[in-house]
Amino acid sequence: MFGNENQQFARLWSYAKEILDIMPGSTIITKLHEQKFELIYVCHAPLKKGFLAGCRRFICVDGCFLKGAFKGQILAVVGLDGDKNIYPIAWAVVEVENTHSWTWC
Repeated sequence: MFGNENQQFARLWSYAKEILDIMPGSTIITKLHEQKFELIYVCHAPLKKGFLAGCRRFICVDGCFLKGAFKGQILAVVGLDGDKNIYPIAWAVVEVENTHSWTWC
């Protein structure tokens, strides 16, 4: 992110709407609890279609910690294509990786 982190964070909902407008069939889930961010999950329609059309039915999830004003974790979901290359499927940003945060599946 560039500039003010609070302003950039506030743009998540505009980003979500734009993705849904330009890529129908995409899945975006956002959750707030008492006006506090809990998670955003993003699966772009072309990635979803590509996974279903040509990837092995095997997925992996990995995460890393976010630094800066907004703590949390980014989780990436990937699969393997026909050539055994890593194929991105979806990503999510969650407060912490726990049972509750896995409900975006």
